[in-house]
Amino acid sequence: MKGVYINRKFGLPVSARMIFQDKLFLDWIEKNKYPMIILISQNKVDVPNSANISSKKTANIDLKKDIKEILSNFNSTTRNEVRRTFKMDDLEFRREDRIDKKIYKIYKNFRKDKKLSLRDRKFLESASLYVAYYKGEPISFVTVYDVRPSLRIQNIFSDISKESDSELKKIIGYSTRRLIYEIAKFGSENGYNFLDMAGVNLDDPKKQGITKFKMGFGGELVDEYTYTYKSPFLRKMSLFKNKFK
Repeated sequence: MKGVYINRKFGLPVSARMIFQDKLFLDWIEKNKYPMIILISQNKVDVPNSANISSKKTANIDLKKDIKEILSNFNSTTRNEVRRTFKMDDLEFRREDRIDKKIYKIYKNFRKDKKLSLRDRKFLESASLYVAYYKGEPISFVTVYDVRPSLRIQNIFSDISKESDSELKKIIGYSTRRLIYEIAKFGSENGYNFLDMAGVNLDDPKKQGITKFKMGFGGELVDEYTYTYKSPFLRKMSLFKNKFK
């Protein structure tokens, strides 16, 4: 199911995470389908009191426009770096069908280097994969949730083993921006409404770099909501633990 990831431990489902699946979220709450169910949505959903709600800002790239207009809305730096890749014959950009062991290893190395949490391979496989190749070697990757009529970035990562070469590091940066362009182009040409850049943090100085990257694509700032449901048993367990802290 697109935009849905089931987390399992010892083969048993322990939680579900879904993107833009408002009706499914409410249906699964009613059925108490999983101990924990998480929904990310840009809608205000009428949820029971058993669900917690938090919000943050994200940036939406409007895909109802022509790709030329979308590109013109990128800031000058992002736009110029994307255009530069049009002239680089050694670069190739493809949407791939699967995440193999090599790509997952690159993902793990990147996340460890940035001190970010790791997800299993099945989590990445719940999204579509776009890859930039330089001289036939994969260098940059973007996974994106395809939940028609919307798209949402899941992960952005690159092969850090190649970043010791300063020139190649620049090419990786250009390629990553080009991948966002390619995703926006796909959405624009296939009737999607928007591409959600997966949250922007305007307050944390540590997130300044990634925020600047995401805002470079000219997206509109909107509110995004995270709804977290816990089963009655899980809520009781949480209360019990808090009582003895």
